[in-house]
Amino acid sequence: MNGYLVDTNIPSELTRLKPEPRVAAFLRQAAQERLYVSTLTFGEICNGIGKLRPEATAKRLSLQL
Repeated sequence: MNGYLVDTNIPSELTRLKPEPRVAAFLRQAAQERLYVSTLTFGEICNGIGKLRPEATAKRLSLQL
């Protein structure tokens, strides 16, 4: 299997108002079927969303999952 296991910082970067251009470019250029995210990363993201305030921000981010 060939591909990329992306860490939590990669999808998190895309939630910023101005994501790092190199990260966005990498994701645009990489074939989607070669990008992998571990269940631990999903857990870290969900845990982080649960800690956010106000609730509107947490709701917006949870809809992106």
